[in-house]
Amino acid sequence: MKTLIIAYLLLFTATTLQAQEAYRKYTNEMNRIVNERDVIYKSILRGKALVTFYNERKKETDIKAAERETGAQLLHFVDYDTHPAYNFLLANVSRDEINKFLTYIPKEGRTTIRAMVANTVKNANSGAPSTYASNLPKHGTGLKGTWKSHTAIANSNTLPQQPSNGIAEYNKAITAYRAKNNSEAMTWFKQSADKGNANAMFDIGAMYYNGDGVAKNETEAVQWYQKAADNGHDKAKSLLHLIKEQAKYADQLRQTNDTG
Repeated sequence: MKTLIIAYLLLFTATTLQAQEAYRKYTNEMNRIVNERDVIYKSILRGKALVTFYNERKKETDIKAAERETGAQLLHFVDYDTHPAYNFLLANVSRDEINKFLTYIPKEGRTTIRAMVANTVKNANSGAPSTYASNLPKHGTGLKGTWKSHTAIANSNTLPQQPSNGIAEYNKAITAYRAKNNSEAMTWFKQSADKGNANAMFDIGAMYYNGDGVAKNETEAVQWYQKAADNGHDKAKSLLHLIKEQAKYADQLRQTNDTG
């Protein structure tokens, strides 16, 4: 049972330590798109970047977390460049997924996207050269303003939850961990955890459980796993259940030995 726990934990740790790769790729692509000159092409590329982020994020975390993170960015697109949001919804998501993502968008945004769909259908059925209704948002423009004027997105292109959720600190921790500088990694993990990052809480627990760069301390590890679970980390919840089952098994084994 102990071997199973360790194998399970190592698998979870490896997955979690790569969990920000989709963020890194997305941010790099969004920064690259800034240098494109054609505003229509920029909108198309932003939509494709979000599709890629969503598909890759689903491999890194649970589906609800991937939808929530993608939905937050989708809302920014609706506000400052509606076309990528429209392109994302039409790209490769199912009808059920479309309905879920629409819940992240306010009524005005949903109305606008439906109008864009209607305009596309009208053009497709008319057989005439495509026209674009004057009341629909232009490329690079959303319900609240233009992409260029929205400084926070135009300059950083980060997902909205990153600054408030310890993502920057978490990424520094991952860099240090991969460089085998576990002491520095632990420092950054804890700073990230202080800002509510559940992945950081989980990884701190993993380091304590394995004695990875710190003194092995299973009690401390379980406390950190519990913090991660309390913050919605599904893998931490599963692992805590497994650890509790291990404890029950060990207790039953002791009782058997005592009576034998």
